[in-house]
Amino acid sequence: MIRKFWLKIINIGIDSDTPISKSKYIQITNGIAFITPITVLSFVPNLVYFLPATLPLIINLCFSIMLYLIVLFFNALRKYSFAKVYMLFSAVLNVIIASVLLGHELNFHFFLLAVIMVSYLIFDSQEIYYQIISVGFTTLSFVAMIVWNQFNSGWIELPSNFIPLSRFNNELGLLLLISALNIVIFINYKKSENQLDAERKKNEALLYNIFPKAIANQLREKDGIIAEGFSESSILFADIVGFTKLSENLEPGKVVHLLNEIFTSFDRLIEKKPLEKIKTIGDAYMVASGIPQPNTSHAFAIADLALEMRESLRKWNQENDQNLDIRIGINSGHVVAGVIGLKKFVYDVWGDAVNTASRMESHGIPGKIQVSQFTYLYLKEGYIFEDRGSIEIKGKGKMQTYLLVGKKEP
Repeated sequence: MIRKFWLKIINIGIDSDTPISKSKYIQITNGIAFITPITVLSFVPNLVYFLPATLPLIINLCFSIMLYLIVLFFNALRKYSFAKVYMLFSAVLNVIIASVLLGHELNFHFFLLAVIMVSYLIFDSQEIYYQIISVGFTTLSFVAMIVWNQFNSGWIELPSNFIPLSRFNNELGLLLLISALNIVIFINYKKSENQLDAERKKNEALLYNIFPKAIANQLREKDGIIAEGFSESSILFADIVGFTKLSENLEPGKVVHLLNEIFTSFDRLIEKKPLEKIKTIGDAYMVASGIPQPNTSHAFAIADLALEMRESLRKWNQENDQNLDIRIGINSGHVVAGVIGLKKFVYDVWGDAVNTASRMESHGIPGKIQVSQFTYLYLKEGYIFEDRGSIEIKGKGKMQTYLLVGKKEP
């Protein structure tokens, strides 16, 4: 309950649109404006005991409490910079009044050191001029009070036994105030640290979702182009046959929802294998094997994925009363993989092997998995194929291709 009340106080003037960078300064200001009057109340017992001589001090104390609490009101109105300057000016004014009334023997002017400390805590980088003015004004006030106290005594005549007790009370009050300030600083520091840590973890998770872990780590550690050649790799292209026609009769949201369901099921299959999803283009899906971590079983892993993708779509059709099909093409060979550009980075692969894999898909048969001869040579001992013969491939001429049927029993 106390924690909820505290959070409610320090978050006055903060909403969902308030930047995190500003929020912590507002919270510190609110915290100081609320805690300072509480520490000021530590003077009350001593002042009440020496009434009526201390009545002017009690009036000043009540006045200072009111001034501090008004800071919360200004923050609630989103007058953040004004609230900070007002709070510091009010603090300096109250210390000067107390010093003039009581004289140098009670060392009230040392509270101005706490005000200087606060000046460095509550202003953000865009309020540096306010900070300079506040520190300068408070410092000059501190020097002025030292000079004043050298030549003037207090305006109030107090009982002789009031001074030692009040000096102790002031020192205790200053200790409580500085301790309270440090608590506020520590709480907000830990909160900011936790927020930064949460943001860092969120950014890392996002980075690892976009890029392979090894590539993400390289992006974090260095600038420039990241590229590497892989002589042993396999590339898969898949296209959802009939989805374009189906989408013509559906709402945009439904189209995205259905495609997301299909591709998410493919993503889950990839998570179980040493494969890397490269990208989706419309209703096309691209996967690589053997990159960025070399893998001698790259062709086997991608062949298993192709068979599972086809089966996954069959089950999806049954569950959703649809009749979509998938056309898959696979090729193996040398590729170059990396990250290029300045914005919207993407990990991509290039090379003739990639182009051939794309042709295997575009010249394939719906419901079938067409592979090049290069991939067939990797897989022929462990998988069942249909020889499709030599077919004309755009940009390649005649190429021997095979249709992957299934996996041989061990």
